[in-house]
Amino acid sequence: DKYKDPQMLGDTARIAVEMGADVLKIDVPDDLDELKKIIKACMVPVFLLGGSKGNDAGAFLEKVDSTMKAGAAGVVVGRSVWQAKDIKKMVQALKLVVYEGKLEEAIELAKVTYS
Repeated sequence: DKYKDPQMLGDTARIAVEMGADVLKIDVPDDLDELKKIIKACMVPVFLLGGSKGNDAGAFLEKVDSTMKAGAAGVVVGRSVWQAKDIKKMVQALKLVVYEGKLEEAIELAKVTYS
């Protein structure tokens, strides 16, 4: 996927910052070490792009967790929350990961949120 290419993401992030961006919302490259480099090079907060809703809440929460551990400032998600069967539980699960780093607890809570 060209939108997850670390070189492209890094160049795009740099250009956005040079043009005055206050925050960035980017897709996550498959290589988290590359994501760490991009985040470290940026002088502004970097947020995870949520992307389309998948069928596995656990995989989504793992992506959020690894992104947060790489240094992201947070997440910007839509469908992964709004299309969940139980929106409230999905938001609670995200809060557990983003603010408390409790991935396993979040996955357990979110098991019922995706069909």
